[in-house]
Amino acid sequence: MDRVQLGTISVTPAATAALAEAGLVAKDLLDRFRAGDWGADDPAGRLHCDFCLAQDMPLISWYTLAGGTRIAVACSADRSETLVALASEHGPVEVSAAEGYAAWSRTYDTELNQLIAVEQVFVDRLLGEAHFGAALDAATGIGRHALALARRGAAVTALDASPEMMAVARGRAVAEQLPITFLQASLSQPLPLADGRFDLAICALAFCHLPEIGAPCREFFRVLRTGGRFLLTDFHPDALDSGWHTDFWSGATGVSPAHLPASPHRLPGGG
Repeated sequence: MDRVQLGTISVTPAATAALAEAGLVAKDLLDRFRAGDWGADDPAGRLHCDFCLAQDMPLISWYTLAGGTRIAVACSADRSETLVALASEHGPVEVSAAEGYAAWSRTYDTELNQLIAVEQVFVDRLLGEAHFGAALDAATGIGRHALALARRGAAVTALDASPEMMAVARGRAVAEQLPITFLQASLSQPLPLADGRFDLAICALAFCHLPEIGAPCREFFRVLRTGGRFLLTDFHPDALDSGWHTDFWSGATGVSPAHLPASPHRLPGGG
């Protein structure tokens, strides 16, 4: 019984040649892939493929041919297309933050994002049961923190540069009848907000997309009231230096992951 529907199949010439040299054709690997034989060299890789299949996430499996050549078989999340390619050919697609989030908005709130799962625990712990009269959620995305703050009674202003992501957030706020004010604005520009307006400003997982963070930091402190709190979450710069990325899979990039721009910023004083 087939476990995976493959959709439209593409095979690169280099993969065809490598398979022929090993006495194989693409169908040999596709039959294994379709049946759920992931070919991964380690148990964790096989478990990951099982998880992706169950969660309707993109699937990628690696098969090592005689001689050590590795072949990637990748299938899109909607199972509409499958690619067979050399591992060296299956690289990420570099996209801008605007392009990336426009595409990602279609699936962002349906994916399991392990980074967000970890971050949310620490945000909840830091904010505790504190009450905030006025709160700013900058780079709100699909409104994860804005919605949580509004549920706690805060007067929330949420802004984002991506109209597509903010449309998702606005729809969720409407569905819950939460009176959130939405603004389209970029953190690379002065915030269209008055001085000393907020008790809390939060910016989650967005600074890495900015070319510099000095001006945005000054803007956050400008719009905070005396004694207000600023909560920033982001990739640690050492993680980015080690090759971490903000990436996702999308129909816009076929069966390859999309990488968004990421800069390893350090706050004054290091760390």
